Amino acid sequence: MLAIEVEYLMGRAVASSHSERDAVEWPPHPQRLFSAMVAAHFELDCGAEGEAALRWFEALPSPQLCVDLDPGIRQIHSHWVPVNDETLAFDKAKPINFQHLL
Repeated sequence: MLAIEVEYLMGRAVASSHSERDAVEWPPHPQRLFSAMVAAHFELDCGAEGEAALRWFEALPSPQLCVDLDPGIRQIHSHWVPVNDETLAFDKAKPINFQHLL
């Protein structure tokens, strides 16, 4: 048996269900964990041994999940984050020339 415990560093997860955007994804999909492991592998430059470990992990059969069915899900808060892209900054007094964005 291989057991993995996940601790959210900020004490919460921000993950919506793929089929219902207003619902939280619970339990977290195993692909999220694998994607996080791949990201950590490349950020930390774990080399060939790290890649071999990921390839071994990827080849394992589908996992069996053992999770708390009542994790104390908090209220969902929707929010909007503005794009921080300087190429889209414009002066309201001038007409917008979209040609430079193409």
